[in-house]
Amino acid sequence: MELNDLNLYPWIRPYVLRLIQGPTGFCVGGVKAEDPISSTPATPIENLPNVTDMFSVAIPFAGEILRMQIIFDGTNQAAAPDIMLPDYEDFDPEYDEIKSLVKWDRTDESCLLKAIQDIMGMYKEHHRKKCSVLDERFSSELAELYASEYKNIEVCLKRADKNGVRRIVNILIQIDVDTSSLDDSDSPPPDIFIHSPLLLIKNDFEANKVVPLLYLPARIEYLFGGRGSLTPPVHTPGISFLTYTNKMKEKLQDTIKLLSESHDKRREYVAAFLSLFTGHSVEYDAKSFHKISLIFCHQTFFFLIHVTLSRFFPRDQPSITFQSAYHLNKKNQLFQLSSCDYPYSPRWPGPEMAKRTKSFILDKIGAFKESCIRQGTL
Repeated sequence: MELNDLNLYPWIRPYVLRLIQGPTGFCVGGVKAEDPISSTPATPIENLPNVTDMFSVAIPFAGEILRMQIIFDGTNQAAAPDIMLPDYEDFDPEYDEIKSLVKWDRTDESCLLKAIQDIMGMYKEHHRKKCSVLDERFSSELAELYASEYKNIEVCLKRADKNGVRRIVNILIQIDVDTSSLDDSDSPPPDIFIHSPLLLIKNDFEANKVVPLLYLPARIEYLFGGRGSLTPPVHTPGISFLTYTNKMKEKLQDTIKLLSESHDKRREYVAAFLSLFTGHSVEYDAKSFHKISLIFCHQTFFFLIHVTLSRFFPRDQPSITFQSAYHLNKKNQLFQLSSCDYPYSPRWPGPEMAKRTKSFILDKIGAFKESCIRQGTL
């Protein structure tokens, strides 16, 4: 729900705006305000909605959503709000324990955010203590994880079994990695929800099953090649939470290193390729070095060559596309054939790769021309 749709008292709006738009310090941002209610009598003016001073907030926590009701007094700007938690949560902190409510400063636009942060800090510790008595091995692994380099961890006891003991636990771990070496000039704007990679480990005690999930900020996801391009390592029985998280971090760092080195290697390849085909260049990507287009003439047959390099070059072999300058396919598009079936090794230097690619192109010109004549139309 948009802030304007809440129709809040004007003096309440800055508190809510700071809460839903600013950084929260939680693993996942994007706190939502919803379900506005007015505690004042209905307005006498027809077709004018009531000004509201009560609403709910939805806060992502350890792969779940925690909802609280925020109750301001629209007639008293100096009073701190009441904050109500769901009845199903066995968590009910005393008002005096929430320092930001006790020392409420209505001149500070962050005061509501600070109160929520205080409550979430206690809620986080509440669940951590609950988890620490579930199972001896689980508790030991969790303690090891909390004592590690990973400082932003959320655990949540998800549901209870028949005996009333909660047996499904989510562990959300923020994994900070350095991406400054990556070229992100054309990547999406910063993600307001996820600022660093997040590893969610779902532990089902009843089924003796562990399911890991990886969530990436939009920028990193784009640079890695899109959603699902990087999957968590296989979780094997007996591996500790810390060991598994370290493996996930290592995989992220290896991917970042590969992408960083790929840019330099693509540039080297493109430079070598252009030097071999002086005067044939139509266009090439001089920024990210992902594509080269060249034009050739063979026995009055004009055709184009497109060389495409992936983000993970040289691990991934470049794709070579032959395209006729005038023959059409059945869809009335320029006839073309693509291939990756040529000698290649990711260990070769750029000039050697370009030389082998040139030999492949020269060898296939005659066959491509025959395919154009046989399968294409003018």
